[in-house]
Amino acid sequence: MSDRFFPGFMPLSPVDSYQIYKNFTKFIDSNFKIENNKLNEIDINSTLQEIDKTSDPVKRQKLIDIQLNLMRFYSAAMEETMANGNLGLNDFSKFFNQVTNNGKIYVYNKDGIYLMTTKKPSDEEIELVNKANKIIKEYVPKFDTKIYIIPGVKDNNASHSNKGDVSFLVGGKYKDKELFTKSDDVFSHEVGHFVLDKLNPKFEKDNSLEAKTIHETFADTVAFLDSAKDKSNREKLNLNNLYSENPISIIGEIKDTKENIIRTLYTTTDYKKLDKEEHILSVPITESVYHGWAYLVEKSMKEGKTKDEAIDYANAVIKDIITQAAKKTDTNIKSYLQEIINNTKDEELKKVFISEFSKRNLPYK
Repeated sequence: MSDRFFPGFMPLSPVDSYQIYKNFTKFIDSNFKIENNKLNEIDINSTLQEIDKTSDPVKRQKLIDIQLNLMRFYSAAMEETMANGNLGLNDFSKFFNQVTNNGKIYVYNKDGIYLMTTKKPSDEEIELVNKANKIIKEYVPKFDTKIYIIPGVKDNNASHSNKGDVSFLVGGKYKDKELFTKSDDVFSHEVGHFVLDKLNPKFEKDNSLEAKTIHETFADTVAFLDSAKDKSNREKLNLNNLYSENPISIIGEIKDTKENIIRTLYTTTDYKKLDKEEHILSVPITESVYHGWAYLVEKSMKEGKTKDEAIDYANAVIKDIITQAAKKTDTNIKSYLQEIINNTKDEELKKVFISEFSKRNLPYK
């Protein structure tokens, strides 16, 4: 799969990278004290050196068990690379190589959302925990799933994986820039995948093309709504430029640049002419939703609202519509589009959505 798409799901392969991640995080939790709201440093090298220093047989056995488990994870990483390396899907192996090279793991935990890195994280990386919590609670006020944020692993890509009671948001780098902190909306896109699974559990198990397409358009919508909250993006947004390239209408770019744009939302893409791939198929749906958002901003400005008030209003309306649609939809595109229409209270906005769906030959009827 092309690494320019930030996949929400990983292709099936003989080795499940994220099950290995899950096992690894359980190992960390059970063998090291992870305090809440604090950066915890786990010094692997120093821990293993204690094996030959301690005279306590119980402690020594525990340390030997840690060493054996680390050897098992090394073997799992090698197996993953052999199975998935040619596809570039050996994420755990890349992470574990960092653990081996640096000899340390840093874990920051705040109320069940964890940041896990192999180098001391920057303030920007630690802030990802708060950002995830803020975005999620806008859509899902209560959730009990652990989330692990692991930046800087993938090559110009990022991903989300749901493993039941724990989810993973794994970031990567574009050139030397960490996508979760330097891109305008990559992180919020991956959080959007988590949100959809929580709003509608049907999506947790459905790996069909249409379910994955809804996942992508929902995540992109969460991303552009979050991007629209950013103060600097608002300052740059020309209200006469809503239907062309602007900081809200593009997805994936490195902030304050035009580098690494992977999707545009101001365009008009014919659904029937697209390749059958979820990221590609999602584009005309997200375009339509974006055009609905732009219509609301324009309408609000004409009614006398300030720029900030108009954007806040458009964000609130679109967020409510996609939240309700996500909760009620089946895992097929026709159902999702119909729920967008059904949950739009503003009759004029409803007409806008129907018009935009029609222009793009989307299957809403």
